[in-house]
Amino acid sequence: MVCNLKKVRVDLGLTQMELAIKSGISLPTIQNIESGKANPSLDILTRILHVLGLEIKVSAPDFQLEKAILLGVPLSSNQSNSVIKPSRDMLCLEARKWAHYFRENIFSERESLAMTSFLCAIKDYWPTIYIEIECPIFDRQIETSRNNGHLIKLRRMAIASLSTYL
Repeated sequence: MVCNLKKVRVDLGLTQMELAIKSGISLPTIQNIESGKANPSLDILTRILHVLGLEIKVSAPDFQLEKAILLGVPLSSNQSNSVIKPSRDMLCLEARKWAHYFRENIFSERESLAMTSFLCAIKDYWPTIYIEIECPIFDRQIETSRNNGHLIKLRRMAIASLSTYL
């Protein structure tokens, strides 16, 4: 959830000056943050949020099966009906998100094998794109799965999908 700092401050009955004093942040900085003219550092934002009784919570984005299928991950025999055209940039962005799921072992066995075959295809046929993805966890996943017979078939399917837009 994104919150409006000014609204929270006002709801708590604090003036900008009171917030500045309690957080140890200058009044002009508080004013610039609230007006959208400043991009505060994490330290400054944390100090302000602490006074407001809020905290920063970082979470991984949800895995979007439909987007993975659109990009060519062999997870469904049906083609995606999305109007979004896959691109190299979208592929790199989504693959970086997938790294979290590999680290946390959130993928099912089927999803993991499909993702691994997809990434293996990229690594073998489009190595410059694989380098752009910059997620070493994929190297370990690919190497531990390379001898799986199912991976070979899924990798061929991934190559066919990827070659339509790369």
